[in-house]
Amino acid sequence: MRLEPRDRRILVEAFSSRFVRRNDLIAFGLFHSVPRCNARLLRLKRALLLRPHFHLGGNELRAPFYSCTAKGARIAACELHIAPNEAISIHRARARDQAIQHALRCNDLRARLVADLNADELRLISWAPEILCRHQFRAPSGHEITIKPDALAVVSSGIGNHYLFIEVDLGNVALTRFLYKAESYDSYSWTRAFQDVYPADDFHVLTVTTDEQRLVNLQRMCSSSRFLFTTWKRLARTKLTAAIMASKTANQISLPYLLKDGGMSR
Repeated sequence: MRLEPRDRRILVEAFSSRFVRRNDLIAFGLFHSVPRCNARLLRLKRALLLRPHFHLGGNELRAPFYSCTAKGARIAACELHIAPNEAISIHRARARDQAIQHALRCNDLRARLVADLNADELRLISWAPEILCRHQFRAPSGHEITIKPDALAVVSSGIGNHYLFIEVDLGNVALTRFLYKAESYDSYSWTRAFQDVYPADDFHVLTVTTDEQRLVNLQRMCSSSRFLFTTWKRLARTKLTAAIMASKTANQISLPYLLKDGGMSR
């Protein structure tokens, strides 16, 4: 099979996100029709580059989701300039149902960002899943800290680019672990390790969680206003740009207001 540029993009999406659905690829702008997307996925499956999955959580799915085969992972790694051995190691890591659900939820949020921001003054100009935005740096104590966001969204407001790390919370992470992650983000800014990698002075962190009580519990873990919280229920009621969110200093805030001057490119 001769791979077209779009085929390689599909493999990159499946590998970097770990799992991807047909509707995700359409939402991300790779296709404009279901039949065309289905036909291309079928070709990649027959070429042994993609593997379909028809069950999740013990339930049979109406439409499958896909992951890269080892062959597909090698091609994606080449496109991403990742060492083949590292790509195969990632490919072989077993994903439990909860990890799959988390990956698909990340895709859901990305699709919302694409749809809602690109129809507003803000615009999503890039999205990097965890494998592409993790970063190890040294804290003042001398300890090595690894930042592992679920994704990094770069949003343009017309006057500059804003860096928004993404955390998709399914309610299963212990509060102490979330606290450590929040403190790591603060250190990432204080040590200027973030500024060494990205052309921006600072960043925000958007966490989408399960319910209002969980939101409050997570909000209490954070000491700075860089953290922004919302729930899937809030996002279901309105566009993401109009959804009411919470931060350390305010419980009634919108994404456009938050990004007005924070985390902007130099």
